[in-house]
Amino acid sequence: MSNLEKFKGAIAWKGLKSLEFRVFGWMFKGMLFVFMLTYIAAGLWGTRNWLQLKIVRMHDLGRLEVMLAEAQNAEDMDDISSWLRARPLSESSYILSAMRPHIHKMPSFYVIDLIRRSHHISDDEQKKFWTMMMRFRLQYDSMRCGLGDVQKTLHGVIDLLYTAAAISEQNVLVDIGTTEAMDVTMDVLAFDAKQPAQNDPTETCIMIANMTPEIEKYSLVPKQEWANLRFALRYGTEQSINAEKVRLEREKLKPRVSAGPQTPIPAQDDTTE
Repeated sequence: MSNLEKFKGAIAWKGLKSLEFRVFGWMFKGMLFVFMLTYIAAGLWGTRNWLQLKIVRMHDLGRLEVMLAEAQNAEDMDDISSWLRARPLSESSYILSAMRPHIHKMPSFYVIDLIRRSHHISDDEQKKFWTMMMRFRLQYDSMRCGLGDVQKTLHGVIDLLYTAAAISEQNVLVDIGTTEAMDVTMDVLAFDAKQPAQNDPTETCIMIANMTPEIEKYSLVPKQEWANLRFALRYGTEQSINAEKVRLEREKLKPRVSAGPQTPIPAQDDTTE
């Protein structure tokens, strides 16, 4: 091979290596650009949420009455729930009082905020009431989603809600005995009798469907059938409570066997004379 051919080969090899390095450099720059773009987008999203929080907290709390009055004719109050979640816990007493007459139009997930606020002001009665209310509302939502029996998944949804709200469910339920739980549930049913839930259950449907692998999709039950579903849920809940009360009464009436002092039985003498 002549020197000229060797020189041409070296030049070609250098060009190939240079091209490889350029391609690698372009790829690295592209990855760096995507990373920086993602980082900036995340920062902007965080800044947006922070600004929204600050803006909401700049509003006077009296604005809530105006928002509630404007939403009277709305089917639900999803917009108000996001505004309320941004308010500081120092306003808990006012919000708990103001929202009680309107909770039937609020999303079921919002009830966790009332539990959080009751917990903050150490109001055990309200905390227990809203805990049972949330369970009842989520059960009603799942029935309207047409998902059938999803009790296990509902427990998972409730756990997620408590985690998101930074509350331990154990702290809420630790002091509730079986009898008190039934009494509080009856209070929830009495409240529901006066103010039936009117919220859109779609958000609950989506979460339950995502957490249940065997459910590919959900189908909302027609609105005209919701009253029948609510009646079935109320009737089933009352029947369960009544059956449990009967069982507890029977337990009380059972005679207690006292293990008193036992007279020893003398051993038999097997010796023969």
